[in-house]
Amino acid sequence: MPRLLDLILGSSAPPTVMHNAACGKLNVPPMERLEILVHLASHPELGAQARRSLQSWDEQELAAVCGGKDIPASVAEFFFRSGTDRKPVIAVLLRNPAIAESVVIQFAERADSELVPGIIFAALERRNRAFLASLSVNRGSLRFRHEIEEALREIEKNWDEEAEALARYQQEHGEEIAAQQHMPFELTVISSDEKDELAELLPLV
Repeated sequence: MPRLLDLILGSSAPPTVMHNAACGKLNVPPMERLEILVHLASHPELGAQARRSLQSWDEQELAAVCGGKDIPASVAEFFFRSGTDRKPVIAVLLRNPAIAESVVIQFAERADSELVPGIIFAALERRNRAFLASLSVNRGSLRFRHEIEEALREIEKNWDEEAEALARYQQEHGEEIAAQQHMPFELTVISSDEKDELAELLPLV
């Protein structure tokens, strides 16, 4: 049976359901409700209502939802297009590792200057130099040149420290690592007297 989300995204849901979806009144998880509203925001008839529903969504709750690891790319792109209307939500999306690097880069290249500090912070948190590099084509980032250079140095410093720590570990545990690489794979067989949890779960799938 198709999910309600799939029916709405495919415009196959009944008109009453579509209307309730635009009003944010469906009994679905917050992430699913958000994806539905973002999808309906561009609907020729229901778009205005869907946008009002999004606008009335509590900002802290919305930001918490946007921090989820299963956030759809369409949601991030929608809020990135909205400019500075939802700065706390945009800040969370920038820091969310579930949002693809390419999506953040496209946003950083054209973001308003007041959002540049959030991009720099996200670059530091995600240790992503590409975010900072993308700001080079954004004229609004000119007054943050010092902060961008400092962030770039901080990211490179962290990378160098991690590389040094890895090298030390490999040097100190070289014999153990080499021994494990040559260890044969052993398959554990459950005896008839032992409880097979997987076998018990299979009928439930």
